[in-house]
Amino acid sequence: MKKVLHQRFSPAILIVLVAILFISPGIISKSMIVGSDGIFHFNRFYETAMQIKTGNINYYISLFGFQQSGRIVNVFYGPLVAYFNGLLVLIAGNWFRYQLLSNFLIYVTAGLSMYGLLRSHKVRKEYSLAVALIYLTTFAIQYWTLRQGFTSWGASFFPLCLIPLRKMVEKQEIHCLQLALCMAIMVQTHVFSSLLLAAIYVPFFGYALVKTDNKLGLIKKLGGAVLLFFILTANIWVNYLDLYSTNEILPPFVNQTMEANTINKGSSYWVFTPALLIAVMGFQLIATIKGWHRFSTLNRLITVTSLFFLICSTSLIPWSFLLKHHVPFIRLIQFPFRFFVPYTVLLLISFALTLEEQGLTSKRTRPFLSVGVLACLLQTLVLIMVGLRPWQEKAVGEFQTRHTSFTAESEQVKASFFDADMSKSLSMWQKSTPDYLPMMGKTSENKYDAYERLIIKPNPYFRKTVTNDQLIVSWIGESETEVAVPIVKYRQTVLSQGGSELPKSAYSLSEMGTVLFKQKVGENQLMLSYKAPVYVQVALFLTSMTWAVVFVGGGYWFFKRIGVSP
Repeated sequence: MKKVLHQRFSPAILIVLVAILFISPGIISKSMIVGSDGIFHFNRFYETAMQIKTGNINYYISLFGFQQSGRIVNVFYGPLVAYFNGLLVLIAGNWFRYQLLSNFLIYVTAGLSMYGLLRSHKVRKEYSLAVALIYLTTFAIQYWTLRQGFTSWGASFFPLCLIPLRKMVEKQEIHCLQLALCMAIMVQTHVFSSLLLAAIYVPFFGYALVKTDNKLGLIKKLGGAVLLFFILTANIWVNYLDLYSTNEILPPFVNQTMEANTINKGSSYWVFTPALLIAVMGFQLIATIKGWHRFSTLNRLITVTSLFFLICSTSLIPWSFLLKHHVPFIRLIQFPFRFFVPYTVLLLISFALTLEEQGLTSKRTRPFLSVGVLACLLQTLVLIMVGLRPWQEKAVGEFQTRHTSFTAESEQVKASFFDADMSKSLSMWQKSTPDYLPMMGKTSENKYDAYERLIIKPNPYFRKTVTNDQLIVSWIGESETEVAVPIVKYRQTVLSQGGSELPKSAYSLSEMGTVLFKQKVGENQLMLSYKAPVYVQVALFLTSMTWAVVFVGGGYWFFKRIGVSP
């Protein structure tokens, strides 16, 4: 038993050690990297952490994060993983330790995900481990470490979700539960990544459908997978249906310079992180031209599919033209470099398969792979250390990006990230992000400026507490005038006072959905809660119960697989 466990888990141990190596510069220097998306995601996870900690669970509105404004964010943005990160926040105890812990888990997840995929594709252990370690150093994974780009969370699961491809190609079959879980995991993590994953599945399923003699049976299995997928993700789709049908939701910003965010223009760092990636791309190009006839069908499909994503990540696609002519779904893409994530994954898979299929022996390739992996690790360490340096050398004001504000001195702001009261950082370092607010009319004012004016700036003048899953807002009125209360009301939001719901005539709403209320002299109080329709609550319950069954069944399968009684 001991020998079996050692053989099975030794690659995992090495991946864990590399993950520790990558977080060690932050531990040693006691420094952080707070990227352009950091404060946004810290608010998301503080919200779920405090809900879990206090027992005030409100799946829909923000009771603790985002200026305690009652706005909806996590429903639109990977809710299951948001609550998982909330647990990490509670375990960590401050933002510094949370950053180390979350970075560590992404590295381990990505490494094990890639290693597990390659082993399932019959790639020998040496190649699988080397490619898994290279994957940790790509910008697809480092995006979270260096900028808190949430795409990396999706990227860490991406290889795992490609395990069904081999069965589609070689046996022209799909496993309903496996396929549904792969898609559901990605949707619950990062919705855009799930669209990329679905796009990868299309050519492989198409191949299986053409080749199989049991086309009806394959279509039925796909139907079963789709049905199970919708059950596992009903909490997302049903909420989308309810919110978008009853509110005018402000979408995320539209990137008007998409062409500049391609890998051959302003985002070339995706290609050079690590530099070895260029060599792998060159190797695969030569191997494809010279040895195409020796490629397996699986490798050929992966190569062709990867080429599609590579082209999409470049300015060869006329992004400006498509945006100008309002082509459907183009605005959702925002950054074309996102297509480089599936390309990176598919490239590395094809690279590993090529090494295996070309008959190259481990003895012949081991020195080159070892040097390549070490070079990748060294480059990544340097990149992380360079990213950490500004924390020690610069004032936080120099980290400021558009629509970001600070309410304390630099040293106080930095110290707050090491404080057990994690709300301090979020009140000292604020960023205006109006995504998913309920619009009540057209306005020429910049939406980011409007959010700052209506919510961030007035917020300190109101006292906000949370009781019984609802937000209580209190303030002292000096005159009987209309006051702009920094809370957001959706159609399903309930405003009440003294235990009774307020009629619509008692308040009005700004163009951004914030509440305008006629205050009285002295103490004023409003209570804000959220009443989801019954069918939305049923969908949430159904999804929760289904995932509970999946986790219990998965745990039983895991312990049984390794020969340990649960």
